Amino acid sequence: AVGTITGVSFPTISAIKSNNVEEHEQGRIQGALYSLSSLASAVGPVSLRVVYHFTKDNPFPGPGTMFIFGGLLYLLGSFIACALPKEQTNSSKSRPNLPHEDELEDSATSLII
Repeated sequence: AVGTITGVSFPTISAIKSNNVEEHEQGRIQGALYSLSSLASAVGPVSLRVVYHFTKDNPFPGPGTMFIFGGLLYLLGSFIACALPKEQTNSSKSRPNLPHEDELEDSATSLII
């Protein structure tokens, strides 16, 4: 059950972020999100293994400390997400209209000439 909820979080974050950036920034934001996801997939298991290694033989807190550590990381991420500016989290707000590519090309040509 928990794996299902956490499995839905990345596509949700990806959709929210893609709705809050302009069209010309879509590739950059998706690349950054997938890079962070890959980094977390690599660092997460290693960090939990280190925590387990140092706590497995101790009577307190014991080998279950890695689950507490993982929960604290998830809680930290939740607090950071809640601290983000509210005005930038609403993707239904209308964004200012950007000039079309043709208009950008025309203005670039006039600057060159």
